[in-house]
Amino acid sequence: MLRSESKRGEIGLGDLICAVKLLQCPVEGETRRLTEADVNQIARCLGFTLQSSALRPDSGSPGIRGAFDRQRLSRPSAPKHYRPPDSPRPSLPPAPDIAPDLSGEILKTELEILEPSGFDSLAVPGAIESRQPLQRKTGAPVARQSLFSKNKTRGLLVPAVAQSVAGMDPDIDRIIDAFVHCETLTSLPTLNRYTTRNGCQILLDFSDQLTPWREDMQDLRSQLHRVLGSAVCPVYEFEGDPCAALRWNGEEEQAWKAVQNVPVLAATDLGLLSARTLNYRPGVAAWRKFAYQCTRKQVPLIVLIPVSPRRWPGDLSRLIRMIHWNPATGAASVYRLLADSR
Repeated sequence: MLRSESKRGEIGLGDLICAVKLLQCPVEGETRRLTEADVNQIARCLGFTLQSSALRPDSGSPGIRGAFDRQRLSRPSAPKHYRPPDSPRPSLPPAPDIAPDLSGEILKTELEILEPSGFDSLAVPGAIESRQPLQRKTGAPVARQSLFSKNKTRGLLVPAVAQSVAGMDPDIDRIIDAFVHCETLTSLPTLNRYTTRNGCQILLDFSDQLTPWREDMQDLRSQLHRVLGSAVCPVYEFEGDPCAALRWNGEEEQAWKAVQNVPVLAATDLGLLSARTLNYRPGVAAWRKFAYQCTRKQVPLIVLIPVSPRRWPGDLSRLIRMIHWNPATGAASVYRLLADSR
């Protein structure tokens, strides 16, 4: 199929509308313009519709939405009046000062002044008038839940502060091993047992950050005195730095001193909670120094921490036995921790 070398002209929709507007029809020997009915009929034959306003020369808008009217003239925009920035703004004339006409007479009022009435006329409830005592609600107050409940206090605190000492039961495995290897025993080997006869030293951190746990610390003190005895559990108090712990012995303040084979049980946050004031507060470095001091004196150090374990410093785990101080802590976890450390 041969293609024409010259490109044929294309007629758009706007050209077609202009051609329909200029179309003339010979009628009875004379030529006249088409009427609107004729133009609309031709448009319907071509497949589209036209409005009458689209074919009027004086129409300012096209009848078909989207068709461009080539004879439409753009209206010139109104000129904008330029005002220099420094020119004064027009202002309205000030309103005239007209003084209101006030009469010198005092307006009459219909208010009635009432005399103060006594309290006898007030309605008094019968219970108050007869001087009967008010009824109070009876019932015991709701008990506060401590961090370590009474049911598991002994199972948690006793293994935490128990010390290994030589017992009275013979070590059968050690005796058999010596007999098999032909070793001479100079003394009878015995099994070790754990005891709490040495008691412990209680260190309570009374910093401002541990104010929500003040009552829990008092419960911890009473629980240890009930389980181990108050004579072997002296209580020391400090704020931030455990090396500066003090106690009142009835006559004077006594500073804390490490005692060999007597464990130290401390309730603190290790300085992990943020301080609300600008005062300096010893943190993990002070506890690291305190832990080395206890290690040199062969003093076991156990710390009860109410802070989440995810925030505990990992380098202190080999120096301090850290136990999470909350109601979810069980005796099994404490036994497991002590078995790994011993």
